[in-house]
Amino acid sequence: ERRAVLDRMTDAFFAVDTEWRLTYVNDRATDILSAAMGRDVPAAAMEGLDLWAEIPGAVGTTFYEKYHEAMRTQAAVTFREYYEPLEIWFDVRAYPSGTGLSVFFRDVTERQRQAEEIESRERVLRELYDVISDVDRSFEEQVGGLMEIGRDVLGTGYATLSRIDGRTYVFEHVRSPGGEIAAGDTVPLSATNCERAVATERTLVIEDVAGDADLAERAGHTEWSISCYLGAPVLVDGDVYGTFCFYDEEPRTEPFSDWEVTLVDLMAQWV
Repeated sequence: ERRAVLDRMTDAFFAVDTEWRLTYVNDRATDILSAAMGRDVPAAAMEGLDLWAEIPGAVGTTFYEKYHEAMRTQAAVTFREYYEPLEIWFDVRAYPSGTGLSVFFRDVTERQRQAEEIESRERVLRELYDVISDVDRSFEEQVGGLMEIGRDVLGTGYATLSRIDGRTYVFEHVRSPGGEIAAGDTVPLSATNCERAVATERTLVIEDVAGDADLAERAGHTEWSISCYLGAPVLVDGDVYGTFCFYDEEPRTEPFSDWEVTLVDLMAQWV
C-alpha cells in the first residue's frame, strides 16, 4: 500500500540506507536514475545498488554534499541544483533518519529557464533605461548604447539607424564588426531589407533571408551577405524617417522571439 502511494506521487522519490544502498525507488525516480546510470534498470533491480558507485558522476557535486550533510547532521535539506550530465535542474528535499535518507525531487528545468529569462529581460530593461535616461549622453551616444544592448541580446554583428532620403538609404549611426560601413555611407534603398519595413511601416523579422524569394535577390544578401534581419521603422510626426535595425551574416537557427521583436520596437519608438 505504501509502495502504491509512492508510485502515484508526482515527485520522484528514492530511499537509501546508511551505506547509501538504494532501498526503494518509485517509478518517476527509476527513469531519472536509470538515465543517470547510463542504462535501463527496472525499479526492482534498483534495490541494493550503491548510489554513488552506480552514479560516479554525482560524487563531489552539490547532490553528494547535501545528502551527506543531511545524514551527518540528521537535519532535512532543501535545494535547487543543475545536474550537468542530464542537463536537468532539480528541486530536491532530503529527509534523514536513523536508518537512511529519503529523497524527493522533481525536474524544474522549464521553471528555471523561465526564471532566468525573466531575470535577463529585467536586466536588459534596466540597461535600456540607464541609457535613455542619461542626460549627460549625447543622442549619438544614447543610440550607440541601444545598439550595443541590441547586438548583445540578438547576437547580431551589425546595427544601423538609417535615414530614408527618397530612394536612398543613408547610414546615420552604425555598429559593425569590422567597420565595413560608416555613418554617412549611402546605398540604394531597393538593395536593402529595410525597404519593406519602410513600405509597410511594420517591423520586419527575417530569420533566414535566403528563404525569402524577393529579399534573397537583393544586393543586401547577394553582395553584403546579410542573412538575418530584425528592423523597425522609425516614425517622426507620423512619417517614416528611417529604420532601426539589426542584422548578421549568418542565418538564425532559432526564430526571433516575441521579446526580441518587442525590444527592437521599443528602441525604434524611443529613437
